[in-house]
Formats: sequence, C-alpha cells, structure tokens
Amino acid sequence: MLLFNATDHLLLQNFFDIEPNNRHITWARHIWKATKDQLIIEEDIALLQHRLISTTLIPTSDLLHKIINNINTNIQKLNDSLTESTTTYTSSNTIETLITLKKDIIQEAIFIHQKEHEQIQTIVHTEQNEFLAQNRYMESTFEYQNRVNEAIEQRRQHMIERAHYAKQFLLYASFNLTDRPPSMNDS
Repeated sequence: MLLFNATDHLLLQNFFDIEPNNRHITWARHIWKATKDQLIIEEDIALLQHRLISTTLIPTSDLLHKIINNINTNIQKLNDSLTESTTTYTSSNTIETLITLKKDIIQEAIFIHQKEHEQIQTIVHTEQNEFLAQNRYMESTFEYQNRVNEAIEQRRQHMIERAHYAKQFLLYASFNLTDRPPSMNDS
C-alpha cells in the first residue's frame, strides 16, 4: 500500500508541476472525487455479492452490513436450536424466510449501488467532455491542455488500480477467498 500511496503522491506532484489554473484544479477535484465515490460503491458491491453466499460476520460500522450480520446470527441461532428442537418445520420455515430476506436486502442494495455507480460514471464523462469542449479552441495551449488532461487521467487510473488492490485485500481478509492476500504483482 505504501508504494501505491507514494505513486499517488508523485502523480499529484506531476499534476501540480504542470501549473494548472484554478479551473483545471477544480475540474481535477471533481473527477477524482467522482472516481473515489465510484470506487467506494464498487467495493461495497463486491462485499455485498460475497455476503450473498457467505455467512461470515464482518466487523462494520455500516448499518446495512450490521443488519446482514444480525440476520446471519439469527440464522445460526435457529440452526443450532433446530438440532435440539422438535419443532423442526417451524424453525426450518423461519430459517428459509431469513435467508430469503437476507438475499432480497443484499440484491436491493446492489441494485441501488449500481444505479449510483452509473450516475457517477455519467458525472465523470460529463466533466471530461466539458473540459475538452471548453478547451478545444485554444490552439496555442493545446499541448498544455493535453498534459493537464493526461495528468488527471493518470491519477484517476492509479486510483482505480489502488482501489482494486485494496478491495482484493479486504475480500481476502473478510472472507478468506484465497490462500494468500494479493501481492503488488497482482495489481
């Protein structure tokens, strides 16, 4: 992660070395914030997709994940009591209802996140198109505008790569999905 952080710092420094104007800085902040929001949503979608098939409780401050943890706990308690109980049919129906409820909650959350992701993607494209449209007639600064645009896009791509690595590590840590956490070579 330190290498990712150092590279991010270097990319930011490269951007400011170009000496962008205030409009460029504002535009870059909009793009990077939208990208960050998009990556957070992607990470949560990945967690939710794994929660569909997992009963692992994960530490969280997110209300949705607390609800899912609570449902998993109740399912486990019912499963434990099912082996000791004679009211197998009722407990079995309750377990199935809780499992269905959990899946419905997760699928709805994924759907909502996907819609948010699409909206943010639209914002990113709109910002990029506005920048290009506002600067297309500046022949004297065409090379400069391209350098600014490339610096912004390089950092954005690095943010995506860093988030992918962090997401893989989080999934490994939360669900033990692989035999080892991702290495820098996996990114």
